Amino acid sequence: MKSRSTSIAIRDLRFSYEKDDASADRASAFSLHLEEWTVERGRRVALHGPSGCGKSTLLDLIAGSLAPSSGQLEVEGSDLAQLSESQRRTHRIRQIGFVFQDFPLVDYLDAEENVQLPYRLDPALRLDAATRDRAEALLNDLGLADKRHRRPSE
Repeated sequence: MKSRSTSIAIRDLRFSYEKDDASADRASAFSLHLEEWTVERGRRVALHGPSGCGKSTLLDLIAGSLAPSSGQLEVEGSDLAQLSESQRRTHRIRQIGFVFQDFPLVDYLDAEENVQLPYRLDPALRLDAATRDRAEALLNDLGLADKRHRRPSE
């Protein structure tokens, strides 16, 4: 299913939120079905659609925050549908780099430290010169290089 240049490969992915006590605030049950989708390594992708269509759910699945009900969901060669919750957590820390719309920055860290946060949380990740250079490049790309030592409130 996956080629060497594919970062994300999905086939017959299904997920549903069942209406129960844990999701009592949902007006109704929700299900997502994606027949096939691939994202090539290095490509930028935008998800768009109306509120409630499944954009955030799909991102939660790709991040491993949610487990698929069925189907295949490969991210960087790992089929997330076959991973335990612990393995999906490791996947999130080591492979995924995005910020959800409701994920706040850590207020006592500056911008550069917030970018480097996964490397500070997981001792298996090396916060070396190359990682620091990559963090600096990301801040440059976002137009935040001059604010790299400022905290979110600043």
